[in-house]
Amino acid sequence: MKKKLAVILTAAVLTAAQGVTAFAVTSPNTDSTINTGSVTNNGDNQDPEPPGRENAQQNSKSSPISGAAVGTDNVRINADVTTTNAASGAAQNVTVNERGQAVIGDAALEIATGEAATAGLPNDVTNSINAINGGQALNTAGTGVDATGYAALTQSNAIVIKDAQTNQVSRITTRMPLYVPNLTASLQDVRALVYFNDTGRWEWVIPSQIDYASKTIYLDLPGSCTVVPVHRV
Repeated sequence: MKKKLAVILTAAVLTAAQGVTAFAVTSPNTDSTINTGSVTNNGDNQDPEPPGRENAQQNSKSSPISGAAVGTDNVRINADVTTTNAASGAAQNVTVNERGQAVIGDAALEIATGEAATAGLPNDVTNSINAINGGQALNTAGTGVDATGYAALTQSNAIVIKDAQTNQVSRITTRMPLYVPNLTASLQDVRALVYFNDTGRWEWVIPSQIDYASKTIYLDLPGSCTVVPVHRV
């Protein structure tokens, strides 16, 4: 019998705000936790992250995956589950390596926490992240994306994608199954507002799949980024 494994990883708490009032439905804890996993394509790695961001994340400590995550009220990605390769569509399993990273194929995922979550980012981006996590309306957070009518479901999650062999930050296209605790079928236009480190821009990412039963959205990510799940109100 295959033993199910669930692991959690504490995501960044990027603001000292008391609560996250803009988060919709039943907002999760401000200390959102992540149960990490991903799916990578098997293509060649692209250019590395910009030097400031890459070095900051590489040299800082991201939180390892730890503990059991069954029934927690936090954002997470399950390990030891089957998902699909972002490029080929082939089924792949999320595993956990000796470093406590969630691994599929060539990619290893971590969640940067504390100062590491915004290390190397421009001040305006850090300010936007802090504004979102502080409960400010998405459309006034300074992302440059027209988010009128959208609200955050959780706080931001700083996702670091590394090469599983070298443990170096890499641009590997990864399909990330993200558990969102307050995701329900009644929500409209669920998507993610994502800041991509390599492009230096905030962009919309439309989930490749939404599984309301398991409260999971699948996001295809080409490299390390900051993810905010949202929905139209």
